[in-house]
Amino acid sequence: MNLKNILTSSFLLFSLLVLNLSADECISGNCTNGRGTYSFSNGDRYEGDFVNGLPDGKGIYLSADGTRYEGDMKAGLSHGTGRMDFTNGAIYIGKYRKNLPYGSGRFYLANGEAYAGKFKNGKFHGRGIYIFSDGSRYEGTFKEDAMHGRGIMISPNGELFLGTWYNGQKHGKGIVYKKAYSGKWVNGSKK
Repeated sequence: MNLKNILTSSFLLFSLLVLNLSADECISGNCTNGRGTYSFSNGDRYEGDFVNGLPDGKGIYLSADGTRYEGDMKAGLSHGTGRMDFTNGAIYIGKYRKNLPYGSGRFYLANGEAYAGKFKNGKFHGRGIYIFSDGSRYEGTFKEDAMHGRGIMISPNGELFLGTWYNGQKHGKGIVYKKAYSGKWVNGSKK
């Protein structure tokens, strides 16, 4: 769960869009107040709506490294609803505020892990569900990317932990339920 590193590197690249608008060139359309395509000397490209020379409205930003953002823009920043496809295979779909995931969203990692829930300033924060690559599943509250508060962890072997978490660790009161078996037994073995 290192969303911060993935998002930080990609959003730093994306933020260069705002800083570089005075350089490079509009290759088609109206990149001041209208719809156009803007190309950067570093290989990045933005296609979409512009207001006062900044991306504002709907657009697609393609970075030279292959990172792709499609969605709402406001004053040169991702703001509203959008989708970010990262070069490492990760995908974020959801709400943005000032270039960071904020509000409801879903984050998928290439290794099969996934998070669906609330974000604040680019971090898991609030109610959410995290599915780990081993099949474990956590449902509960998060604080700054860590399981924090009340939650349930369900392991692939059927074990269930219901309790409190602090900074990603079980902490405080909790109950562990083991997988139960109900059925037929023969000579000391389950059948």
